[in-house]
Amino acid sequence: MTEKIIILFIIAFLYFDFKAIKKEKKLKRIYLVLSVPAVYLGYSFVFGKNLPNLDELFYFLFGPIAETVISWLKV
Repeated sequence: MTEKIIILFIIAFLYFDFKAIKKEKKLKRIYLVLSVPAVYLGYSFVFGKNLPNLDELFYFLFGPIAETVISWLKV
């Protein structure tokens, strides 16, 4: 339960901090790239949803390519 409360505080911090950096476009983009996965995983953790994790996303995107490269390198 303590972990869930900490995650909620982090999400609230990200929300209010994002309001403060609205004016800087480059910093805003970097901040979004870093905070979107954190918010998604926090939501999944806090509410106990069985959502796809980031490793599944990376496997979906790069899995077939990686398996092809590995098959080329096998002797």
